[in-house]
Amino acid sequence: MEGYKKTDNIGFNKITGDNIADIEAVAENFELSDESLGDIKGTVLNGYDEVEHGEKSAANFVKFIWGKLGSIELTDLKVKVTTWSGDTLNAVLDKIKGWIGTLTNLKTKEKSSLVGAVNELHDNNENLKQAEILDRQYIKKLKRDISGEDEALKLNNEKFAQLLGVSIEDIRGGVS
Repeated sequence: MEGYKKTDNIGFNKITGDNIADIEAVAENFELSDESLGDIKGTVLNGYDEVEHGEKSAANFVKFIWGKLGSIELTDLKVKVTTWSGDTLNAVLDKIKGWIGTLTNLKTKEKSSLVGAVNELHDNNENLKQAEILDRQYIKKLKRDISGEDEALKLNNEKFAQLLGVSIEDIRGGVS
């Protein structure tokens, strides 16, 4: 209805003290509720029994579905891994095992969880990358230190050659 402030999610008419007696606004809210919830009574859920689970309602449907989610058992032969070209989970696990050996090589208790195992491998890979970066930085530092010493040695040799009254190139070529 026009002229009413609306709720954010469903768009119910906000009924206030000024328009509390407007039955049309209230009736529209009921229609919006009915449309939002859908045909609960006509919905068929496989395994739902009104005697066992209660009269069909949104709350009872949520309880029923939540209970089913808690007892889902999937085999790795049935689960398709969409990010691996639709391969079954057992095929994906075989590929991963081929790359990393058996999951028993993992150091944490994440061996029973594919997600945990992959996370651990990712963390280990990141640690190796960080170690490689640190090694490279250390090697560069050593190279700078060594080349700095070489530079100091070169300067000292040139000064020594000057004291002897010869050029450093003569010394490098051999003294006659």
